[in-house]
Amino acid sequence: MDTRPRPPTSIRVPIAWKFFALLALIIPSLLAVSWVGGRGMVGMKERLDTVYDDNLMSTQAIGSLSVALEEAEEMSLRLVDEVDRASIVGLDSELRQEVFPEVALRLNEVRVLSGPDSSEDGVVARSLEAGWGEFVAFANSRAFLAATRGPSDDDRTVSSTLERLSTSLRILTQQLEAQETRQAQVAMVEAHAPMPIASGCSGRSWRSGCWPGWARRCG
Repeated sequence: MDTRPRPPTSIRVPIAWKFFALLALIIPSLLAVSWVGGRGMVGMKERLDTVYDDNLMSTQAIGSLSVALEEAEEMSLRLVDEVDRASIVGLDSELRQEVFPEVALRLNEVRVLSGPDSSEDGVVARSLEAGWGEFVAFANSRAFLAATRGPSDDDRTVSSTLERLSTSLRILTQQLEAQETRQAQVAMVEAHAPMPIASGCSGRSWRSGCWPGWARRCG
């Protein structure tokens, strides 16, 4: 009988089995990465859609307000220059019953879309409200009403005041438009950089100063 010690027996695993075992480890990881990437793309698209929709609504509201303000200025100046009594009555009625309510409506739309009073847009919207209030107050003033009854020595002064008030309103609407453009550009950049949602963020995001992923702006 051979009493010499035998070498330990090793189990030879076929190379194919090793390959399949490796695939079993890699495939779930690849699927997980693909799933996370897909979720990230969906989230980015949703953010971009929100930015686009919000900016479109705001731009349309500001544009409509600008048109209404220009019409108010133009008709008010026409009232001062008009000499025909029948035309004055018609213009004054249209100004107060149609144009002024239209401006108020468009201004309210902008105010709602501008977000909180403390936000960048909210501050400008409040200034627009105050400026429009000053315009309406002047349109109801004794000086303006006297100028609309026919030619007077104060016509030039009244027209200058109307132009000054309208210019202030125009500057504010242009400022709001510029802010909309800048905010949309920043939001587009942020949307391409996935970040965890900060606690306390909800609702419509970037206009209220809290956009998903903007940790620096979310309290």
